Amino acid sequence: MMLIWLYPLVLILVPLVLAAAWYRSRRADRAVYVPATHLFPPDVGRRISWKAVARLVGSVLAVTAAAAPVIVLPVSELSPAVLVVVLDNSASMAEADVLGPENQKLKRWDAATNELMKVLQSKANGLDWRVGLVLCADHAELACPPVQGLANLEPFIRGAGPQQQSGVAGTDLSSGLVLALETAMACETKNRAILLISDGENNASPPESGKTLQQLGQIAKALEVPCHSLEVTGGANTGEKPTTAFKNLMALGQITGGKTFQARTSSNTQDHLHGILASIDIERNQAGGRYRLPINSMMALVASILFTMCLIAHRNWV
Repeated sequence: MMLIWLYPLVLILVPLVLAAAWYRSRRADRAVYVPATHLFPPDVGRRISWKAVARLVGSVLAVTAAAAPVIVLPVSELSPAVLVVVLDNSASMAEADVLGPENQKLKRWDAATNELMKVLQSKANGLDWRVGLVLCADHAELACPPVQGLANLEPFIRGAGPQQQSGVAGTDLSSGLVLALETAMACETKNRAILLISDGENNASPPESGKTLQQLGQIAKALEVPCHSLEVTGGANTGEKPTTAFKNLMALGQITGGKTFQARTSSNTQDHLHGILASIDIERNQAGGRYRLPINSMMALVASILFTMCLIAHRNWV
């Protein structure tokens, strides 16, 4: 909550009002005797005029009301959200090294897409969530623009899959991020986010976009689009030392304010995806609007009452 003034220059008149009130209060005919003056400090408070006080307060309120004070209150509401998923579909995502339920080995692609569909179940079907899909291997392509409803998105995820063989150009996550940023910024909402799901490799040389993940992170930061990452590596992730690829994803998250996780099992994948979507919900709540409450009319009303009391007292109506 904060207080703002639409016409702050009017407040310059407040010192003039105070000076005029002080000058009038020095006149003996404007004062009334106050009993028990021994309770006040010497030469202070022996005489006081309630009409002068009322006139002073009313004048200050009138001037303040003319400055149009407004109390700005934050509104806690969920703004619409757009999530663009960049899904790595390179050949390495076909490796079956992710531990699933009952200790069976799952392909990285299957573990990522199955858990993604489960987590999006409660989000994509909401009225205030739209989810898009970018596929990324040796080049990036927009598989599905942001749509509402999981039924509209699922065919594009289920219909895709990892490439049969490694592309000679490698995996180009940078170009996938560029396309995701363009897709997100084309949507009319203030709350946008990007989710990179990959096995971590970004080995296109040179990347089609011509920019590194860190450079694109600075662009995403300027656009206020957090970039979250989930590295699904399975058995390739020993957990002893972060890989260079994961360090790059962490740097991207730190630059843009996104979250970065590693997953070796399908349950890890689901838990981390839940955490990422929960953080997007927090951002949606913070992106709520603000309510302006004008208080000048209330001040003007109080000033009018005080002036009316002074007028009545002056004419001896009471």
